[in-house]
Amino acid sequence: MSSFTATVENLRHALRDCNVSLLDEGELRTATAEIRTTERLLAAFKMRVGQRANELSLAGAGADAGTTLLGVGDVSAGTARTEAARADVAEHMPGLADALTDGRIAGEHLDAVARATKNLDAKTHTALQDGEEALVDAASRMPVDVFNRHVRRRVDQIRNDHGLERAQQQRAQSEFRSWTDATGMGHFRGQLDPERFTVLTNAIERQTAALANDSDCPVTKNANLAAAALVELVSHGNGRHGRPHISLVVDAETALAGPRSNSVRQTTDGSELPPETIDRFACDSVIRKIVVDQRGVPIDVGRNTRTATEGQWAALKGIYTSCAWSGCSRPVDWCQAHHIHEWEHSGATNLGNLIPLCSQHHHSVHEGKWTIKLLPDRTLRIHRPDGAHWADSVPDRLEEWLADRTSRLPKRTSSGLAEHQTE
Repeated sequence: MSSFTATVENLRHALRDCNVSLLDEGELRTATAEIRTTERLLAAFKMRVGQRANELSLAGAGADAGTTLLGVGDVSAGTARTEAARADVAEHMPGLADALTDGRIAGEHLDAVARATKNLDAKTHTALQDGEEALVDAASRMPVDVFNRHVRRRVDQIRNDHGLERAQQQRAQSEFRSWTDATGMGHFRGQLDPERFTVLTNAIERQTAALANDSDCPVTKNANLAAAALVELVSHGNGRHGRPHISLVVDAETALAGPRSNSVRQTTDGSELPPETIDRFACDSVIRKIVVDQRGVPIDVGRNTRTATEGQWAALKGIYTSCAWSGCSRPVDWCQAHHIHEWEHSGATNLGNLIPLCSQHHHSVHEGKWTIKLLPDRTLRIHRPDGAHWADSVPDRLEEWLADRTSRLPKRTSSGLAEHQTE
């Protein structure tokens, strides 16, 4: 038996034979702390096993970490991937690996770095590695959930795009799947980017509260009622409460001077949103800004962002049957009212400054950097992100009306006399 195997076997025997029934309250606390330290040591040990597997794989003498960790022991593929990712992080950031071995941080801290560095370009990855010492210090002081947000914010600072690229990646990774089981029950699962997750969960919560309040008898706001709320929202478009209601937390300096490298721009559950997404929300959502000082204490809860009135929406529907974007056929009821000149920047909420845009093309304008101009005759002039003119579009109802009106105009004969059409 190798010394390694003997050591592990002795540890198993010692843990199995330990009688916790003899421990008092203070000893239980001490035992819990020791267990957590030991768990971190075991996580560090598995990390080193993964690193060694990668070394052998590169030398052509064995399988890589993912295969090795999955091939032995009763673990899921997801667990094996997580452990292999920790080995990869440790290879590029040995300071984090040392901190895990010393018990100063948990394996989940490495998981946060692995998630944040997935699909990063080489330049951003290198810049993050250069700041490894600060990451180790932050991980040793922060709980995992706080450190997770810290790493994402650091990546955004390096990119200097206020989180836009990450938001676009998260949106592209969103998915939804549904199926029916043998009993006839329907199931679904998926994942959403923070923006749409916030919109969906807030809408379900508001609809759930409304259903509970409308009931003649006391109803608990449980999962069954939430399911009914979701179905009602889907069945009736935006539901009885209309546009999304969202609270955004921003720091005072950002609220006054615009986004900075360390701006706070979060939903109330802590999800970061880029400025472009906030601007798009401001077009046709009910948003309340919660401004906080340097200590995170709210100093102003602001006022609800101006949205198009029901009358203005009725007028828009009288002009458009679909999205205003050239060639888009998505119904106008699926659209949000977009301010050509943004309301946040003194744009007026009046019909001359509003057009309906579907979610895809609303993203094109805000996050995608396409630019649009609304001419006095409501022709929408669309330019690509590089400034090149792409297309013009006319409201479909207006286009039909003009075509019909033109067909009714008197035609000119060769003699120049008007030839009137008869009904």
